[in-house]
Amino acid sequence: MCEVCAFAEFIGYIERRVNNVRIILRVVFNEGFGIDDLNNISYIQCEETMLKPQGDENEWILLVKLTHKLTNLNARTGRTHTIPGSRLDHEGLHYHIRGSPLSLKLVVGGAKMLFKPDRVSARGLSVKKVANSGILSPQQLRIAKAAFDRGWYSVPREITMSNLALELKIARSTLSEHLGRIETAIMHDIFGSFSTFILTEEQEALLNEQAFGDREESDEMQVELDRVFAIDLVEDTDTFIP
Repeated sequence: MCEVCAFAEFIGYIERRVNNVRIILRVVFNEGFGIDDLNNISYIQCEETMLKPQGDENEWILLVKLTHKLTNLNARTGRTHTIPGSRLDHEGLHYHIRGSPLSLKLVVGGAKMLFKPDRVSARGLSVKKVANSGILSPQQLRIAKAAFDRGWYSVPREITMSNLALELKIARSTLSEHLGRIETAIMHDIFGSFSTFILTEEQEALLNEQAFGDREESDEMQVELDRVFAIDLVEDTDTFIP
């Protein structure tokens, strides 16, 4: 798909079935390529051109049907969905999905069976974190930036904890707690990318059945949505899989 498209962005779902997914896609074709070339890809079919390029722009808005195995698995779990903004660009595929822990584990397992993602990371999402679209709250960002500017993270350190607390006008113990949480959040965000997401034999068997079998649905996959996570799969591949 990288040969055909310079850029492709997932805008939203139209319909999700266990054997295909219909989505709206924003596409910029490489020079000399077009919709016919897109339709030559085995797992993609363009059903409608919703918006053609205007003026000097080269952006198309397309309604496409996908039948990729990982796309189907994502739909079959019933508890995961792709987040708008997932895209294919010059860096590779940036695949963002959200859902319950078990369902995400199965989808990630499927991705690792089909491909070898460069990075896989997962994090819990609260309402505030979703609203802020970041791993740190506004207050944590302010404290982290102030600590950085004043040399707290320099080697050797240029300021003591006590003096930093005085400058920020907060208690030393409060500052220490904030810095600890900030560092933990950042470390989890970075090194969570190297999580193995190991599947048990039972989960792998279920994954194989759901991803590659002919069953329409599975009650075992309908797990309770007790917590919500976001997973970011970054993969250097020519496959685009909402």
